Amino acid sequence: MFPNWQGWKKSAGLISATLVTHIVCQIALPNTVVAQIIPDPSLGSDSSEFNANRNRIQGGAVRNDTLLFHSFQEFNVPENERIQFSVDDDIESIFTRVTGSNRSEILGEIRIRNDGDANLFLINPNGVFIGPDAELDIEGSFVATTADGIEFGDFTFSAADGGNALPDGNLLVIRPSALLFNALPEPITVQSDLKLKNEMQLQLVGGDITLERLGRGDIELRTRGGIIEVLALDAPGRVSFVDGRLDVPDNISRANITLDDAEINVEGRGDGDINLYGDRITLQDSTLKAGLRGNRGTVDRQVGDIVVDATESISATESTIRSNIDSGTEGVRGNIRLHSDGDIRLLLTEINTEVKGTEITLPDESADVGSITLTALGDLIVDTSRIGSSINKIGSSTREGENPSGSVTVNAASLLMRTADGTSTSDQARISTSTNGNGDGGVVTINVGRLTMIGPGRSGSSGISSSSSSRATGDAGSVLITVTGPMLMTQRGKIETVIQGRSLLPRRGGNVVIRAESLRVLDNSAISARNTTVGEAGNIVITLDQALEVSGSSSINAFTRRFRDPDAAPDDIGGSIEINADTVSLSQQGKIEVSTEGENTAGRIDITANTVNISDQYILGETRTPSSGLFSRSLPTATGAGGDIIVTADLLRVQGNAVINTSTESDLRGGDIDITANRVQLLDGGQLVASTFDDGEAGSIEVTGLEQILIAGEDPSFGQQVDNAERLFGEGDIDNIRDAINREGANGLALNNSDNPAPSGIFTVTEGSGNAGSVILREASDRTLNILMRDRAAISARALNQGDAGDITVDISGDLSVANSDIRTDAVKSAGGFIDIGAGRLLIMDGATIGAQTSGPGDAGGIIIDIVGPLEISDSDIRTDAAEAAGGSINIGASTVLMTGDGDIRTNVASGAGNGGNIVVVAEVLIALDDSDILAFAQDGAGGNITLPIFFGQNFVPSSSGDGPNNLDLNGRVDVNASGQLSSGVITFPDVSFIENSLTELPDTLIDTESLVATSCIAQVAKSGGSLVVTGADGIPLQPGNRGIATIQTNTVRTLSNSATAASVEAESRTLGTPIAEPQAVYQLSDGRLVLSKDCEG
Repeated sequence: MFPNWQGWKKSAGLISATLVTHIVCQIALPNTVVAQIIPDPSLGSDSSEFNANRNRIQGGAVRNDTLLFHSFQEFNVPENERIQFSVDDDIESIFTRVTGSNRSEILGEIRIRNDGDANLFLINPNGVFIGPDAELDIEGSFVATTADGIEFGDFTFSAADGGNALPDGNLLVIRPSALLFNALPEPITVQSDLKLKNEMQLQLVGGDITLERLGRGDIELRTRGGIIEVLALDAPGRVSFVDGRLDVPDNISRANITLDDAEINVEGRGDGDINLYGDRITLQDSTLKAGLRGNRGTVDRQVGDIVVDATESISATESTIRSNIDSGTEGVRGNIRLHSDGDIRLLLTEINTEVKGTEITLPDESADVGSITLTALGDLIVDTSRIGSSINKIGSSTREGENPSGSVTVNAASLLMRTADGTSTSDQARISTSTNGNGDGGVVTINVGRLTMIGPGRSGSSGISSSSSSRATGDAGSVLITVTGPMLMTQRGKIETVIQGRSLLPRRGGNVVIRAESLRVLDNSAISARNTTVGEAGNIVITLDQALEVSGSSSINAFTRRFRDPDAAPDDIGGSIEINADTVSLSQQGKIEVSTEGENTAGRIDITANTVNISDQYILGETRTPSSGLFSRSLPTATGAGGDIIVTADLLRVQGNAVINTSTESDLRGGDIDITANRVQLLDGGQLVASTFDDGEAGSIEVTGLEQILIAGEDPSFGQQVDNAERLFGEGDIDNIRDAINREGANGLALNNSDNPAPSGIFTVTEGSGNAGSVILREASDRTLNILMRDRAAISARALNQGDAGDITVDISGDLSVANSDIRTDAVKSAGGFIDIGAGRLLIMDGATIGAQTSGPGDAGGIIIDIVGPLEISDSDIRTDAAEAAGGSINIGASTVLMTGDGDIRTNVASGAGNGGNIVVVAEVLIALDDSDILAFAQDGAGGNITLPIFFGQNFVPSSSGDGPNNLDLNGRVDVNASGQLSSGVITFPDVSFIENSLTELPDTLIDTESLVATSCIAQVAKSGGSLVVTGADGIPLQPGNRGIATIQTNTVRTLSNSATAASVEAESRTLGTPIAEPQAVYQLSDGRLVLSKDCEG
């Protein structure tokens, strides 16, 4: 046959005579077999011998009784040929060097026959080519290298320069200590299976190293339970052996390693390690398999690892890297480590470890088992690939502390995870840990400069997760992500920890902890912590330097189901979400949610940010219309309470189809809403809602403001959303409709009512037998808070079924302005709530209402208003209404009360024997103008009492006791009435008897200031001027003991007209310089008139 010429080497530019002879023979005699093995004389009397007839290698130099050295000028094995080494049984290792200038081509079989497990070292600095039909039939290990020599302590068995002689006698060491490369290493190519006996070593050390199968499936390098190491070098250097393994120096330059349709397999019952060291390492349709099978290993030997270490890049396409740990093993690791000084790229590739079986013994508590570490100083790209570690059916372990569990750690400049659309769920981009037994799931740790997660869009996800399956009893691990730059999740990206199944043993979900510059969760992406069985869900903690954005039906959620862990601490609820960021933005059905469906209390949501902006807009024609928002839910089957929502911000804005909502659909109390912010804005239908739909009480809402609370506008699309949801779920399916809507309409959740807008506002509501929660608005200490409500905004505490309405409390020192808006408590079948308002000033205008109402048998709640400054009511009402029971009372205190337009203060009982509520208004000034009324009416009972310590009513005429409110309202005058069917209430007006009939009429002739000035010392000039008339008790006192003179407001002092020239001034009759004297006393003239003047001098 013809030899393979590729790779044959020229030396000093000349072709050796031997090579020329071989070529001529091949050309002249094509059927002649050229000698492939040519010994050299470098070993002297111990030179190697080749028996061409029997294809046997004999002779060689023996040292230390166990080492056999051979030296050849050429070493090749022809195709379909077998070359056999004849060795004594005592020989442990055979060292074969090639001193010529050509590479070795192994196209046939190499066999070693002795009773020992002799190892074979093939050393050829010119290269090694192992063809597709090559075989190794040896009992020991195999090393192929293109090193120039192999070192034994102080002696080097060199293949360079024709080879060197061996020293006489035994060598000082019996094991090689290093491989020496004096020149640029030549390549090694393997195109066939190299299968060694179990628990052996296979090492390839040279220049570029290629493992490839040409056209006939894959190739396999295998030694079950053994060690396979591949090192590619690109420069001279020294590589040491440590306990037979390669010790690769950090400062040596590396070459490339390529696996194409190749498999490296050390899975078995021994050490089971794979180590690849190169510059660019490429896997194409290839597999790396390691791990230990049962009942093997020792506590002192931690084995079963795969290491892929590249100085440039690692690329794996349609490949698998796997390490499994089986039952009964000791001293195991089973870890996978990929390290690249550049990028790591995975496409359609799987990297996984699995720990399974029972009775796994570990050397110490810190031993790491079944873990995966990927480190890229450049980018890590996980493209439709999976990285995962799992614990499966672990019965027990002897490690102190916790059960063995695998972890996944990623360190990279950036991490990109993406999944091609249409990819099956099992093949989507994923980084995960899991447990299917009693061991805990491992921790996923991500440390990157930038993280981008892109899912497939229509189905499945790209994700990072830790889970405990339905068959497991161990806890799920945590997901810990640190990103120094931005983080993006889009198109169904997912991060989660989850406990699955129906096991009655308590398990805890892992935490999700994210620390990043910014985080965007878009397009149906999710971050979640879930527990669907006994125990608590993990917590989600997100800390950002800049913004969090959740949009496009994406969510951050924590969920617990079924039973509580009986050993858990009372406050150990789990499933909470904590967010710290500069800006938090939720839009386009983005939400943050905690919920419970079992015994566990739902976790809480705690957000701290400079700005929290929650907004959404209903798209006309959409059937599903979930709001953007923050949600806490105790679901129908839950026996655990709802969690709280806490927001601390400089600005909180909730706008449009958006809401902050706590609800309970169970017997347990719903969560509270606690807002602390400089500014709170609820706009265009934005709402805060705490609701209950069963026996559980609704949570309360407390807003602590530092500067302003603005509640304005409404969302007119709310009625259409309700109608569309009704068409989707069926008429009357109120539970699903409510779940789809989440907000409150002006008329509640009214079906078949498109004209039912959602007002901006704050709402507590009960639709079950539980009571509605309270609403509290207050200012922080040492701050002045103003509250502005306008454009049909609302603050409401409502009871729509058996439960009582909640109370509303406003406690501020600034202004409360209510324009065309409502502050109401409302009960249908039970007692109404109370309204307690304290403010610096209260303005109620443009059809606004502050009201406490019941439409059933319950008593109406009362209203207490305590205003430091003025109270102004313009075309608006302060009122209580009871349908059948006693009316609520109204107590008002203010410095001044001004009622204008159709401004009313009223209590009303529509039917029944209940008495009308009492009205008390205490103020320094109470003025009622236009059609303003104060009414305390009872249809069938007694009218309420009205107490007005001070009062002025424009055109006020006491009305008949029989006049009803419908006759008195809108009659164009001020009315005060306390009518009732049984009796009228007592109306108490201020006592004005001391001034009745005591007013002095003015004389017909007023004071003639002209004559007074002309005839007295009051004036010094005769220039005519204006006049001053003071009348009644508002002017000069009539007699001692009367009230003092009131302050008189005058117009601006007028300047001289343009015609008053300097000349005309000088023409005045008085002498310039005449002094102007101030009056000294009040004088009575002879006709009884009183004047101000002074004594005339002289």
